[in-house]
Amino acid sequence: MHEIILGIISNNFETIDFFEQALNDGKYKIEKYDSAWSVLLKPPDILLIDGTNEDLANEWVKFFRSKQIFDNTPILFITYENNQDKLSQIFQAGANDIIILPSSGLEINLKISTYNELRQSKLQTKKLYEELKESLNFASQTQRFSLPPSLYFGKKYWFASIYQPFQFLGGDVYDVVQFENGDVCTYVADVSGHGVAPALLTFAIKTHIRTILETERQPDLVINKLQKSLSSILKDYYITIFFAFLKDNVCEYINCGQPNIIVYDGKNFAELDTKNSFPIGLFEYTYTSESIGQFTLEDTKVYLLYTDGVYSCYERVREKNKTALQIFLEYLNSDISGYIPETFPFKIAYDIKKISNSTTDDFSILTFGKLTTSNLYGKLNEEDFKKLIKWLRDS
Repeated sequence: MHEIILGIISNNFETIDFFEQALNDGKYKIEKYDSAWSVLLKPPDILLIDGTNEDLANEWVKFFRSKQIFDNTPILFITYENNQDKLSQIFQAGANDIIILPSSGLEINLKISTYNELRQSKLQTKKLYEELKESLNFASQTQRFSLPPSLYFGKKYWFASIYQPFQFLGGDVYDVVQFENGDVCTYVADVSGHGVAPALLTFAIKTHIRTILETERQPDLVINKLQKSLSSILKDYYITIFFAFLKDNVCEYINCGQPNIIVYDGKNFAELDTKNSFPIGLFEYTYTSESIGQFTLEDTKVYLLYTDGVYSCYERVREKNKTALQIFLEYLNSDISGYIPETFPFKIAYDIKKISNSTTDDFSILTFGKLTTSNLYGKLNEEDFKKLIKWLRDS
């Protein structure tokens, strides 16, 4: 068991002797100091400061409170005067409490014991927080590891993607599943809320969709089976998802509450007007073939899927009569048009951080196109692509 060190800064032998007598039950090892500098050499668990020289003692309190190593150290001020104005200054300097002498040994023991318990509780809370932070970091890395590569070249299509959680974990998920004939299933989904519960749901979404795809290749049937399999855990949450099959020249999709897909034709970005259905789990609903939409995948165009967190940062700066999405589209046309399409997600994510300093919501961006639109296919490996992204961010 850790020995509790009780430090006393005092040159008054009577004061030191009094505390040694009052605290003689063996709970504390009393360490005597003659200056603030000597305390730094051997920091105590609890510190008592003799206030005989009030100005100096006041400076000592400020000094210790400015040092990080004393963040969890209770500082008690010893005085023989009950001067409220002076005592108020001591509290403002950072003292936790005051011991006014003369006091009984029992009263002093109770006060110091109370602060020792508070100190231990604070240290335990800090330890638990660090353990939780470590666990969340691991969970965050695991969540990112579950996503597809940031740059992926398939048999017919290429994909580039990025994910940025609001905190350690988030409720966004996306995937790219290529079938033997080169067709692809891809989606971007967003679970309502923030934190651990939505993040855990993203693992369930990915696992269930991959399992369902073993037998189903029709969007409405996949979404209905997903809804049924998650029904027991969707009581407090709902899922928005843009779910699509890419088959040669056609994208067949169901859009359950996600923003419209954005199309880039080499010069301009524009929304593609898509069919919309209700989010999964919002209420009981059966998706049908009427819920399915489709559009032609053109050889020269790039397609952008994203969650609404991408443009939520514009809510703070949006002008009258303009939505955040409209401002986001203007930004794409003015700042992103002309860049290599495979770098779109990373440039956009970098700019979002510059705009808002910290993200206000989870966001995901997944861009794709036919291999005919790729500028990098067969030219860059994953390592070279990382260097390209770093250069993009630095420039």
